[in-house]
Amino acid sequence: MKTIIRNYEVEDWEIVQKFIKLYWNKNSPMIDHSLFEWQHKGYGDLGGSSTTQLLFYDDVLIGFLGSTPVMFQIPRKDKTKIISGIESATWVIHPDFRNRGGGILLLKKTMELGDCLVAQGANDEAVRYFKGLGFDYSEALNRYVIPLDRDGYLKLLSQKPKSNELQTWFDSIDLKSVPSLRSFNPDPGRLESLWRRSTERRDMLTLYRSSDFWSWRYIKNKGFKYYFLGDTSTRGIVVARVEPIFHPKDSLLHGLKVLRIIEMVPFNWKVWDGMVDAKFVDLIKSVLKWGKSEGCVAADFQCSTKRFETILKSVGFKRQNKSYGPPLCSLAGLFQPFRFKPHLINTLWRLDYLDKIIHVPVDDTYILKSDGDMDRPNIWPMPENLG
Repeated sequence: MKTIIRNYEVEDWEIVQKFIKLYWNKNSPMIDHSLFEWQHKGYGDLGGSSTTQLLFYDDVLIGFLGSTPVMFQIPRKDKTKIISGIESATWVIHPDFRNRGGGILLLKKTMELGDCLVAQGANDEAVRYFKGLGFDYSEALNRYVIPLDRDGYLKLLSQKPKSNELQTWFDSIDLKSVPSLRSFNPDPGRLESLWRRSTERRDMLTLYRSSDFWSWRYIKNKGFKYYFLGDTSTRGIVVARVEPIFHPKDSLLHGLKVLRIIEMVPFNWKVWDGMVDAKFVDLIKSVLKWGKSEGCVAADFQCSTKRFETILKSVGFKRQNKSYGPPLCSLAGLFQPFRFKPHLINTLWRLDYLDKIIHVPVDDTYILKSDGDMDRPNIWPMPENLG
């Protein structure tokens, strides 16, 4: 009897697919080979070479930890520093082998592959493991919400707001005065230049958004269609997608659309410090106007830091609390399949640099819903009538 850990190879696909079906979720989108391969390809120094770890006992697969190779931009006051790192994904152990140390072995092996590891959406048991290994922890991403259609937004609330409260908020959101815009075909090189300009004065932990990142994560995404709005030379850019609600048992909700703002990169670097830049404000408003023209009844944005909170509130967004409240902000948390109050998206990160753990405050991170295996389909294939 022998236990070994090794990297996933394409030749392992059939046994991994079967393992996911049996011990994770028989309907998981990750049983689609093209989606699985894209998700775990990543970019950077290790991009394209699998970092996903498989655990075998006597040649039988008993566990795996999916991961994605990435590059991180880390806090260094002397200069921008770029390092190799890992985003963890699905972590599954055969029921007969749980609580025997195999899961920790997989995690430690994965940690050896890069100097930084980020995980999101971990269950309580996994959170204990991560914390025990020195990871920083945030209970939930900050989620900002806004109505684009009053009646449609109201349908998506889990709690009823006070009389006229929603109407007052809706009336205060001015989208008529901003110009309409169209999405543009992104140039990964220009997006990288924008990112470098926007963040070169900022000391934070985040994915390094190189041209390879933009190409892999959004442009060649196998699960969703992302739209790029704005520009790389004056205002900055917003990456968004339109998400139709999947709730076939409720005709009032099924098919309603929500604008998911996934990524924001301001041209003016001072926005990261809370400056309300008029050009970026108008861009966000124009994005909301675009989303409304696409039929969206609400919009949201999720991020680890509160650095954008001032500018988002100036647009009209409100921050949802960790209990999916207050009532005015009780926008459902999951749309495919629809759920009012899914588990919060927690975040864990560990940065090792110069042989020591560097603890990074959460507001000095820029970690999004699109990081750490969170922004991918939950239903696959997507029904044709929902897009």
